[in-house]
Formats: sequence, C-alpha cells, structure tokens
Amino acid sequence: MTSNKIPRNPQDDYSDAIVNNRLSFLTEKTGTNFSYLKGKLVENSFAKGNVENFIGYAQVPIGIAGPLKINGDFAQGDFYVPLATNEGAMVASFSRGMKIASLSGGITTKVLLDLYRVNPMLIFDSLSSATKAKIWIEENFNSLQKEVEKTSNFCRLEKQKITILGRRLILSLAFKTGDALGANMATKATQVVLDFLVKNLEIENYLIHGQDLEKRPSGRNLIEGRGKFVTAEIKISKDTLEEKLKVTAKQLSDVCESYFIGYSHLLTMSNHLQTANLLAAIFIACGQDVAYVAESIVGTMSFEDCEDGSLIASLTLPALLVATVGGGTNKGTSAECLTIMDCLGKGKARKFAEIVCASALCGELSLAVAMIKKDLVDAHEKLNRNRPS
Repeated sequence: MTSNKIPRNPQDDYSDAIVNNRLSFLTEKTGTNFSYLKGKLVENSFAKGNVENFIGYAQVPIGIAGPLKINGDFAQGDFYVPLATNEGAMVASFSRGMKIASLSGGITTKVLLDLYRVNPMLIFDSLSSATKAKIWIEENFNSLQKEVEKTSNFCRLEKQKITILGRRLILSLAFKTGDALGANMATKATQVVLDFLVKNLEIENYLIHGQDLEKRPSGRNLIEGRGKFVTAEIKISKDTLEEKLKVTAKQLSDVCESYFIGYSHLLTMSNHLQTANLLAAIFIACGQDVAYVAESIVGTMSFEDCEDGSLIASLTLPALLVATVGGGTNKGTSAECLTIMDCLGKGKARKFAEIVCASALCGELSLAVAMIKKDLVDAHEKLNRNRPS
C-alpha cells in the first residue's frame, strides 16, 4: 500500500519519470489507466456535438491536488482533485488548504438544493390579463408538470414562482435534470410549457429567457439557488492553525471581515477570495461548460474564531452548475479527470458538486493565510515564473 502523498521530485518535477510516477500513483488509487492524460490523442469524432468547424483540442496543463478528506452526504473519503491551469502556485495553494483540512478531520459538505431554473416572460395586453393568467397558471401547475414529463425521461418540473411586472409576467420554472447540467433539457421543457400556455391564454408575446440568468451572476441565484446549492464547513483547531499555518483564528476572521467591508463597497455578490480559480480549473479539467463559472461564482465565505481559539470556516455556493453526464464530460482527458474522483456518469453529480465546494474552501483558507503572512508575492515569484524571454 503506497502513501497517500502525491509523488514529487524537488530537483525536476516535470520530467517524464516523475509525471509517469504520478499517473501510476493515480492508477493504483483509482484502478484506471489514464491513456489520454499520458498523451494518447483524443479522437476527432469525440468533438461531434460539442463544437463546429473543429480544428483540434486545446491543451492546458493539469495538476493534481490532494488528498482531501470530505465527510459529505455524497462525497465521502479522500479525494485527489485535477485542476487545469496556467497559473503557477495555484495548485500548490489548494494543496496546502487540503492538507490542513485533512489533518482537521475533513470537510463536511451538503447539497441543499438541486434545481435548474428557467425564467420565461409572458406579455399580455394589460395588467388585468396578466393577473388573471397568474391565477390560471397556479391552478394548472399539474398540467404543466405533465407536459414537461413528455419531453424527457429525466426532466421534471418541481416548482414554479410567478412575478407580475405590469402587463408582463415572469414565470420561474424549477426543473430536476438528473446528473446532466440540464440547460438544453430545461429549455426544451420550457418551450413545451410556453406552447401549452399559448393555447390556453391570451398571450401577446413571450420570451423563453425573459429574465435571463444564463451565464451571468445574479442576486436571484444567490438567494434562491440554481443548479446545485452546496455548502462546505470545517473546524480547525487552535494548535493546527498555529503549528501548521503559523496564524490564529482571530487573524483569519479579521481577514474575512475586512473583505466583507471591501466587497460591500464594490456591490459584489460574493466575498470569497479565489473560488473563481478553483471553478475555472476544475471546469476545464472535467469537461464542464466553462462559461457557467460566471454564475457559479456567487456565494459566501465565512471565517469565525471560536472562544477556544479554533476556526470555523465555511463556503456556500448556491448556483453551482456542474454535470457528470452529457456535454464534454465523457470524452478524453475530461472523463479521466472525473474518474480520478469517481465522479463520471450517472448518480455522481451531487458528489462532484460537494468535492468542488470543499476544494474551493481549501483555496479560501490557503489564500487568506498567504494574505496574513504576506507571502503571496513570494509564492508567485517562486512557482509562477514562466516569463517571456
């Protein structure tokens, strides 16, 4: 049985030998042979349905962080997390946070909501007509659910919320979409709902994305959630903070408070430090739709110092849009990266969401420590030194 520590070579960590050593290490841990990560060319046919005017595949360096211990409802155990990035020092930063998390017994994670929302707008000839339509739609919700069931074996209409804006009506539809992201599935179902409403109501016009949440941060997503509403939490002891990180819980909570104040002046919808780094890197590595980082980034980070000197750290991402089936998830290096975390295929999307949120929390902790110790610049000078000549 090998160590859980990822193999490294301080003299040359990019040689063929050490790279193959790391891949063999992952093969031993997962039972998977990583042909594409080892250099096998991804077949041109794999791109069918994902891109037009195809000319080849982009190559982005992938590093591995971990192990990260997670005590989730879906993700349980130690995980190695693949991150695709060109930013030196980033994988090292997340690895530092993961080490501390594992030493502290792991991160608790929960998926609190799993719904994909679409918000079409219906336009009527008057406020009176819009108000009557609202009543009719509420009374016929079961009929809308039956229409949606005709479109897919997986898509189900779970909830609806109606907002009147003068003669316009915003119909917020919340769908369950299984382990797929669900964008196309939910849009198709929404169109069927609209067709049904047009047959039964006097609608002047409609917009299928009338209040468009797609690929943009929004306060609505922050409050109501879209996709996976995930939260992660860890308690780190006073001794671990002081011995391993050389910081105190009070210093970390002060950093968090200062960022709350600074971000409030910017009117941002998040107060975390580098969650965007994690989202972009893991989305690229695992074949996700990277533009959804714009939505997934909304969230709240918290560092609280306790009376005993320990720290409670948490991160909530209410609009995490990830998938383990469909799109680019089952092709080439993306499938292999998901396999590293046992997150490829059906029944894995919530597990993947918990790993993403837990990993992001580790990055928050690590970067906050760097801010306190004033070593952020030094780390980038040491590790992110691929400068043009």
